[in-house]
Amino acid sequence: MARGSLNTRLLFGVLACVLGLLLIASTGVAQAAKCDGKKVTIKGTAGDDHIVGKKASDVIDGGGGDDVITGGPNGNDTICGGPGNDSINGGRGFDNLNGEGGNDHLEGDTGSDNLDGGEGDDDLSGSKGADGLNGGAGDDVLIGFKGPDRLGGGAGNDYIDGQQGSDEIDGDGGDDKLLGDKGNDQIDGGAGHDHLEGGPGDDSDLQGGGDSDEVLGGAGTDHADGGPGDGDIVRGDAGTDDLLGGEGANDIVSYASATRGGVIVNLAANASKGDGHDSLSGFEDVVGSPQADEIVGDGNSNRIDGGVGNDDLASGGGGGQAYGGPGTDSCDGFAAETSCGPEPAPPADQAFGTLNQGLDGSSLIVQGSPQSDDIRVSRSGDGWVVTSSVPIFAGDGCQATSPGAMTCPDSGGAPLIVITGGNGNDTLAVDGSVPAGAKVRINGNADNDNLIGGAGEDVLEAGENYNGPDHGTDRLEGNGGSDVLYADPGGDTLLGGDGSDLLVSSVLTCQGHTYDGGAGEDTVSYARSKDNLRVTLGGSGGPPGCGNEDHVLADNESLEGSDGPDVLVGDNGENSIMGHIGNDTLIGKGGSDFIDGLDGQRDKIDCGGGGDDVSADGNDAVSSC
Repeated sequence: MARGSLNTRLLFGVLACVLGLLLIASTGVAQAAKCDGKKVTIKGTAGDDHIVGKKASDVIDGGGGDDVITGGPNGNDTICGGPGNDSINGGRGFDNLNGEGGNDHLEGDTGSDNLDGGEGDDDLSGSKGADGLNGGAGDDVLIGFKGPDRLGGGAGNDYIDGQQGSDEIDGDGGDDKLLGDKGNDQIDGGAGHDHLEGGPGDDSDLQGGGDSDEVLGGAGTDHADGGPGDGDIVRGDAGTDDLLGGEGANDIVSYASATRGGVIVNLAANASKGDGHDSLSGFEDVVGSPQADEIVGDGNSNRIDGGVGNDDLASGGGGGQAYGGPGTDSCDGFAAETSCGPEPAPPADQAFGTLNQGLDGSSLIVQGSPQSDDIRVSRSGDGWVVTSSVPIFAGDGCQATSPGAMTCPDSGGAPLIVITGGNGNDTLAVDGSVPAGAKVRINGNADNDNLIGGAGEDVLEAGENYNGPDHGTDRLEGNGGSDVLYADPGGDTLLGGDGSDLLVSSVLTCQGHTYDGGAGEDTVSYARSKDNLRVTLGGSGGPPGCGNEDHVLADNESLEGSDGPDVLVGDNGENSIMGHIGNDTLIGKGGSDFIDGLDGQRDKIDCGGGGDDVSADGNDAVSSC
């Protein structure tokens, strides 16, 4: 039988002494095979091999074929897949995994690992630890999972998601989609038309890079820069952000996702407030919120789009163009005006919906009435269907089909859906027919609300706004996708559902919230608070002396602390425990945990049993690890 047709299973290095040498045909001299500069101890064949390493630190070369390679239970392994579509798992330890040629799947497993996809369209997963992932050439998928990871896409159109931990992401060349997800992240899009999302957390450096990019800060205090290309779209989302358009022309700062009231934007003063207090620089154009806004240009022929709502728009003396959008708008000093002046307004006791076409794209806007509303959004064919328990006024782009229903034809599918409640006990929902790629933001506002997400990655807000907290008792249900759910003072229930969800405490603690992550790797975060807290997975959480502690159910896998000195305690499963800021005490207990104390403070870390991965400062006290 020819060697190339063999399908072998090499266990514990039995054949390493035979196959660890290559015969160089041109000289007839035996040379030691190398993998990542190291002498190979286990080498596969030209066929499709299944190789399992020893307990020691192995150097494995899969050779040709589509190989399945595991580094073994222990040891710091170096593995090269060689040509072919290989599947490589490093196992425990600090491993170096190299896909080389072909479309490879690389998984670091536990430990701080380095993964390089090489050529081809590769799939890389860091798993636990502080990992380094490099996609190389091709259209790659990189997932950091837990820990502070470094992820580089290389050439090609890459998808990168840092997930948990404070990650550093570089898209390099190509048109990339880059997601920081949880943690305080840094992202650079590099060359190409990139889409960046910082996600929840304080993201210190989001750079679009060259060409026209879309940069979304997400919740938290973010620094977001469109970069030197023309036509960048930068959206800070909630939080106090530092937003920059960059050096190019026609850069847009957008407040299209704002749910907490109108915004006040002044380009000449380089400032805005209403969806956070933001500093602005380098923007030529503005898109307002779905509420009543005040927007002033800087006298440089700006394009100002008020969006939905009764807006007050002024050029600042430079002419430019005004787009009033739906609502009765005042436009002053523009060379050209569109949709300015009075327009029919919905009756005060009705809900309202419109499909808005703005400078930054399409958005479906639905707003509740002062009554108790039951509003649901679904997708049918080439459009949206909105039903309401009270009469709903159909705005631009939508048609009424009954007093309590409307349709909004939209063949492209709006990338942004913003639903806000009014006074009253509202139910606001998107159902499973809404595409997972749509960005959904729902805010219940006042009273006791029920907010329901769909299949995608939704943001649900119990009602807190900059005019003061809403003390209603709200229920937030994320359903599918990796959702972000924000509690508000008043004893809310947060249900993550499927997916890796982030359940965020209100700024005020000791509120008696219930956090139920559901299926997936879910995180309970107190990062908005400055209180001194003690929180236990599968137990309770709150400041000292609290008589109304939160219920932190056992189906949450991860904890993030506050800006104060916290005591965070895991359970006997596999947890991620992140101290955030402050002199924290982090206790892993049983299970293989990831514990992150990197904050420049002096923390106490107790791993407990289970063999944990720890990222700690030099002055942290680490025990039982």
